[in-house]
Amino acid sequence: MVLAARKLHVSDDVRRRIEDCSSAETLDHWLVRAATAASADDIFED
Repeated sequence: MVLAARKLHVSDDVRRRIEDCSSAETLDHWLVRAATAASADDIFED
């Protein structure tokens, strides 16, 4: 939702990866990164 609100393209692969994740810790980490990421793929980079 954050990525969409920022008008960043979310590919089917990215959407599936997020939806399939069951780790609250990982999702929290991605959420924080989504706030400043230049692209949807950037949320997964460390």
